[in-house]
Amino acid sequence: MNSYVKVALAVIGLVVVGMGVCMAFGGNAYKDKTLQAVRYSYGGDMMGSHQGYSLERVGKGGTVLVTESREHHAARLVTKQYNVPADAMQHVKDLMLANDLHGASKRPLSKMVVLDAGTGHLHFSFTDAESFDVASNQDLTSKQQNGYRAVRQYLESLAEDRTPVSVTREERRLALVLNGYQLRFSIRDSVTEEDLGLLMGKQKVTAYADNEKIFYPAKKLDVSGLAPAHSGKAGTLAYYAPWGDVVIFYADFAPAPGLYELGELEEACSSALKLLADMPEGEYHFYGFTE
Repeated sequence: MNSYVKVALAVIGLVVVGMGVCMAFGGNAYKDKTLQAVRYSYGGDMMGSHQGYSLERVGKGGTVLVTESREHHAARLVTKQYNVPADAMQHVKDLMLANDLHGASKRPLSKMVVLDAGTGHLHFSFTDAESFDVASNQDLTSKQQNGYRAVRQYLESLAEDRTPVSVTREERRLALVLNGYQLRFSIRDSVTEEDLGLLMGKQKVTAYADNEKIFYPAKKLDVSGLAPAHSGKAGTLAYYAPWGDVVIFYADFAPAPGLYELGELEEACSSALKLLADMPEGEYHFYGFTE
């Protein structure tokens, strides 16, 4: 072997060793700096509720900002923000690293996709690392499953016994599709999150009298904060407490004791009201959304 070959092999060896050292130290440094912000969410099926949290450092102060969001089938209802101690960020990082949940633990640019059948969909994302999602516990070790539960419980606890620094509530809508047309109802703020969830999903709609379609949600609604449905206008979405049914008025109506207003058809034009009047009895899918 001549001297040129020996020199070339020596150089290659030094490059390989150098790359290994850089990867080792670079990977550790990457893990150390990650989690300037973490967003975490979980929820049930498409018909159910969804709750999410984000945890983000604000400047270099002694607190971080936690944002809590509650949704029902793509309709965000309430978002609250809390200030919490800055060490909350580090504690989430420690929990994830201790349970093999940190994206950087699989190499800096890795992506982990797993499932958690107990809670539905889970998602973590970082400002300086790739996001990863959770979708079924077949890909989770028992250690990772315990880790997700620990992180979820800790993030939920951050909002307990704290007064939010801000609260926002987005406009809420309930919609269904008839003959290719989307009919949208604006929902009153007095309707609780749980009750809005009860209005969504598959509902068995039947006709009643000559001016209304009705369906029965799975549970009775909370009427304590609802206003009586006294407008008498076609397009009103109401709830009749004595019978426990939701009423869609496609024609004018007379107010009655126990009849409460849930919302109204956004475009109560004659063509939309006729679609409701001609709506055959059967199962229909109601869904919520915001814009």
